[in-house]
Amino acid sequence: MPRPRPGSCTRCCGARRGRSACDFAIRTLITLAFAVCADETPLKVGPATPAEGKKEAKGYLHVACTELYTHFLLGDRSMKTFRQTILRDLEPGAVAVHDRYQVYDSAQLGDLNHQLCLAHVLRDLAGAAELYPDQPWPGQLADELRELIHRANQARMRSETSLPERIKALAVRGLRAAVRIGLAHTAHPGDARPGARKTRLLLEAFRDREEDFLRFTTDGRCPLIVDTGCYAAVASVVDRCS
Repeated sequence: MPRPRPGSCTRCCGARRGRSACDFAIRTLITLAFAVCADETPLKVGPATPAEGKKEAKGYLHVACTELYTHFLLGDRSMKTFRQTILRDLEPGAVAVHDRYQVYDSAQLGDLNHQLCLAHVLRDLAGAAELYPDQPWPGQLADELRELIHRANQARMRSETSLPERIKALAVRGLRAAVRIGLAHTAHPGDARPGARKTRLLLEAFRDREEDFLRFTTDGRCPLIVDTGCYAAVASVVDRCS
């Protein structure tokens, strides 16, 4: 085996220190933000055997991003990895924008406010419409949500910090009605079709944590979706290099 060239170890150590300093700077800048988008995507890299209680051995690319900065972390979907993400370092009351994976709601990540990603919600409602084609409530719920998004975008263009209460109330009334109808229609526990449980849990989430779906209507600084475009390409590159 050839011996390393003189100075190569010094350069490697310097590169590691540089990456560490960059990582620290990006993490710090993101923690200063009012709202941070967070998500995780599976990779083809990971442990050779599944962890205890898991069916698959997968690695995950965790991302935390603002409009200016993006931070990546390799790990799994355990709480141990989530505690290493930037979410743990956010100030109390900061807003985390994410999907409905339950770990994001853990108190171990701090005292955070939440905005659930509406792109994920609308996608799930499209699935519910296919699952219950004879029912109007999935379409009504999606339409009311899109109306709120449209109105909120208009308010932001006018530099308003929140949606006018009168406009919000009209859409929220229809949204709540659709949720009630959906809950009544999906109350039968024997429906084992793929997607039925996910739809039921979505409706229960709308009922129990409406504020986390609609936080964007009361604070214009909240992103409405997790923008996955910035790191989907990175995940693809990591997979190809593995």
